[in-house]
Amino acid sequence: CLVIGLKTTASIASSQGVSAKEIEIAALRQEIIPRRYLRNIGTSGMNGQIRLLQSTVAVVGAGGLGSTVIELLARQGIGHMIIIDNDCFTEQNLNRQVMSTEGNLGEYKVIVAAKRVKEINSATTVTTFQERLTGENAQGFLSGAQVVVDGLDNLPSRLVVERACHQLAVPYVHASIGGF
Repeated sequence: CLVIGLKTTASIASSQGVSAKEIEIAALRQEIIPRRYLRNIGTSGMNGQIRLLQSTVAVVGAGGLGSTVIELLARQGIGHMIIIDNDCFTEQNLNRQVMSTEGNLGEYKVIVAAKRVKEINSATTVTTFQERLTGENAQGFLSGAQVVVDGLDNLPSRLVVERACHQLAVPYVHASIGGF
């Protein structure tokens, strides 16, 4: 199979004045696999990888569960991520939140998450909302998402997300963890 590397993708994108994501999609349409997705193709196929690159996923909550989901989505090649969280990293996050480090204590989780996504996958665009999701802003924040993933730590907020997803007719993926 034919593959294309990051440097070549970046070079073509720069010379053509387009995004890396556009180059990756064009390559996949010509059955040229971006090397970063080579191991994805056996699971998702070429068309599936194109769909991932064209997808928008909203992640509400960028803590323990949300930060792991964000990282994995970036590695899989989600084209656009909306990240919503109003919290900063604290020392108590160090034991369980993959994006929390001693060096970023006090920083907003969405800012750290957006930077991490860019370090992992330059083809993924990120929109951040450094606010708490509420009944008033939920539809605006989640608008355009094709799926919403819940990384929240409380039931009232989950109910707000569920209600907004129902109103927007957007699939809602819920999971939770206890402790670590």
